[in-house]
Amino acid sequence: MNISRQLSFRLIASIGALCLGGQVCRAQSAPPALSFDRHQQFVNALQLGASGDIASAETSAVASSRSRPGTPQAGLEAAHRLFRLAYALRNQGHPAAANKIAARALLRIDAIRGQSSDAVQRAELLELAGQIVEEFVGDLGTAREYYRQAAAADGNRTTASANYNRLLEAEARANAKLNSIKG
Repeated sequence: MNISRQLSFRLIASIGALCLGGQVCRAQSAPPALSFDRHQQFVNALQLGASGDIASAETSAVASSRSRPGTPQAGLEAAHRLFRLAYALRNQGHPAAANKIAARALLRIDAIRGQSSDAVQRAELLELAGQIVEEFVGDLGTAREYYRQAAAADGNRTTASANYNRLLEAEARANAKLNSIKG
């Protein structure tokens, strides 16, 4: 079975029903041709990333945006797509490419963070940055701070609050274990 077909079978279950922000879509949310085009662009991006062509993978992943170019919403959508691409690349055994794509997602978030005046959108950006930093950079302190800021910007961000508390508790457990070893 060729790689394109393998990737299609593996990815169809995980991305077929996902929309921007990880929310489950209804089948009617996009015309079938448009959904297929987005899926095919993601598969192409995955193949490009796996081959090491990071710039082309990024371009393919963010093509066919639903948002007007240059807006914070377009940047947020692109960052979400890049985050999903980074996960898929890592799961396919391409951690170096995944880290490069994750870094590009963080750059997009950083570029638009100051542009967004909408508190909910700003919180979503901060939460996404926390997820990327936690999963791909491994800097739990910085990730925890992003989650804290996201929860503060929008009190309805229960995932950000839960992630903040989870990392805070993990740090407390690690410190307690370290102190018991020292003591």
